Amino acid sequence: MRRILAAAAILIAAVVCGCASSRQAAPRRPALEQVAVSNEDDFGRLWSVALEVVGERFAISSAEETSGTIATDYLVGSLSETGFRVNAASGRERLYDTLHTTRRRALVTLWRKSDAAMEVRVDRERLVRVRPNPFPSGTYSLDRDRSPEAAGPERWVEEGRDGELEAVIAREIASRYRAGAS
Repeated sequence: MRRILAAAAILIAAVVCGCASSRQAAPRRPALEQVAVSNEDDFGRLWSVALEVVGERFAISSAEETSGTIATDYLVGSLSETGFRVNAASGRERLYDTLHTTRRRALVTLWRKSDAAMEVRVDRERLVRVRPNPFPSGTYSLDRDRSPEAAGPERWVEEGRDGELEAVIAREIASRYRAGAS
């Protein structure tokens, strides 16, 4: 009975998340958070808030205040280093990330003296293993040959933007900025 329930749970999760070999996520553009920046002091405060918020979610690879860009490294998986609360914005995304190997990176752009002073972009990719043989050696626990060559090559496939996570990050930056954080 337990096996039947476990198989049913796996089937339901597969149907909910989709089992297609490629997920075609339509790029969803969230509403841009309106944050007014009128002088250099406001921009400096927005810059420090954005650095703090993005740094809590991703490892920052470069931050250039003169151009107003914060770029991050890829962060693999929803449970990798930071846990669900950081990388996935919804329950559906958490379930998808649990069943697939995904990675995300963020690019935040800030503008001086503008009503819409920031843009948040989160790109998502999924790991695909390319195998010429549907049952390669090294796949099963009883196989003795576990070399990386036996498992086949791997590549990352773009899945588009993660609009939900973009909106969460933008809302968090805007709310901390409006609250007076620096």
